[in-house]
Amino acid sequence: MDAWTTDPLLPVEHLALLGAALLIFSAFASWRSSALCGNRLRAFLTALRLLGIACLLLVAVNPGRWEPATQVQDAEWALLVDRSASMATADVNSRSRWDEAVRLARKAAGLSTAPVRIHLFSGDLESGVTPARLGDFRPDGKTTDIAGAGRALFGQTARQRLNGLLFLSDGGQNGETPAAAVAIRALAAGSPIYALPVGGAIGRKDLSVSVGSGLPVGFAGQPLKLKAAVQNEGLGNITPVVELLDAAGKKLAEQPVALATGDKTTVTFEVVPESAGFTEYRVRVAPWPGEQIEANNEARLDVNVLGGKIRLFLAEGVPYWDSKFLVQLLRGQPNLEVTSVYRLASERFFKLETDVSKASNASEATFP
Repeated sequence: MDAWTTDPLLPVEHLALLGAALLIFSAFASWRSSALCGNRLRAFLTALRLLGIACLLLVAVNPGRWEPATQVQDAEWALLVDRSASMATADVNSRSRWDEAVRLARKAAGLSTAPVRIHLFSGDLESGVTPARLGDFRPDGKTTDIAGAGRALFGQTARQRLNGLLFLSDGGQNGETPAAAVAIRALAAGSPIYALPVGGAIGRKDLSVSVGSGLPVGFAGQPLKLKAAVQNEGLGNITPVVELLDAAGKKLAEQPVALATGDKTTVTFEVVPESAGFTEYRVRVAPWPGEQIEANNEARLDVNVLGGKIRLFLAEGVPYWDSKFLVQLLRGQPNLEVTSVYRLASERFFKLETDVSKASNASEATFP
């Protein structure tokens, strides 16, 4: 049978001082509060109160037979090794980051007493590999999505408890998965995440294309200008060709752009949508030699094409000069159809449309 031990709620020295103070205060308070009783009764009541305080102190000491928590040994460690293109950089003692990550992965697998499953990742999580087969792979992934790899791992091991996750990477996260996506799953599973970065900081080499967050609006059969931003990071003086594609991948237009290192410029394409509806375009630039990230070389541009004019309604009690000039400006737009109603009296209204010949002075309500 295991020996009895204690697991106090507070450190023993603090609990001893607190207990002594409570006993002294309780004895004094009990003796004073029973001053009208006889000495025997006063002593009995004081002893009862001290006995109650002693019981509380015994609970605080928390005696019992305590067994140390044992870790379940059938759980495994997940070791995720980054094999994106940036891991080919040779800045770890004349070795590449990939070679150093392979060495550390093999060492970690050999030191662990629990099973270790090794996964490779770049943009996506790949199947598990053995330490001996790590040398068969090369760092040639086009992007790095650390959070996405962790989220995919928890999806594969939903019924397998993990001791933890260890990432071997240079930390060049450029995927779209937010870090919270894997952090929440790790917290729910009770699996801590550890990161061991390899390599140092180097200049980023990237050619990227981006579009605005708004939804452009155009009209069928009328010219529409589409804009996109092209940025050069660390590639020197280059002249890439920016292409505009339709939803089927057909090239509609192209435009060369001269960019120096650190430059960001805007390119503009003019298109004429043929029919109304939702239309998708894509802006693309070919990967440049030496570029590290190719996932951002293409951007999708959505356009809402309208088939008719936009109807605009304006109601005003009395026409003012500022609203009058505003309405005149709006009526001059070819894609707007403006209807304005002015109240002349309590039951009399004046209605004016874009076609001024349809102006009416009516006594009935003319609101659409």
